[in-house]
Amino acid sequence: MRMRTGLTGTVFLTALAASGSLLAHDALDELIEARDLICEFHNTGVPRSLMRRLAGDEQFDMLLVIEAIDPGSGRARAVSSKQTGAKSLRYYKTRSAVHFVQDLASSVVVTTVTGCEKWGRKRGEELCVRYRALNSWHFDTSVHRDPDKAFGKLGTSSYHGACEPWYLNGVTTAERGGEALEPMLLVHR
Repeated sequence: MRMRTGLTGTVFLTALAASGSLLAHDALDELIEARDLICEFHNTGVPRSLMRRLAGDEQFDMLLVIEAIDPGSGRARAVSSKQTGAKSLRYYKTRSAVHFVQDLASSVVVTTVTGCEKWGRKRGEELCVRYRALNSWHFDTSVHRDPDKAFGKLGTSSYHGACEPWYLNGVTTAERGGEALEPMLLVHR
């Protein structure tokens, strides 16, 4: 049973990374330009109730705010519902992902954003309004040298979820089909 979960996690990560590389470059550039992201994550491998998801009653397991993304220095800060206080991050943008890395003693906590999951429009410009993301805690510090390779070696991830830009080109909503999307909510109803 345990091998099946590991295999499922590996298949999930591989599919997520492959799907993220399509149109990822422009969307990932927009992600860096957004400067601030809010992310929600669910434990990987935990069965989710389809009925709870459809009813909008599914809760997230971790909330993460990545702020002050600085394209010049490759640095950012993060506040997580799993840790107290703001933490310093380094980020690495590759062809297929952006990896936000927090050093934690001899381990690392890595949030990898792999590409756009949902698009919207603002003043005729198409923008990514939701990115696919994974968060994991592991001991492979080679993530600082080759983040894609370290990501590819992971057999599973602690959390999977999504990140949304706090502001899209200076505004908190994006238009879709003439209607404005609601500003992102921090809590599920």
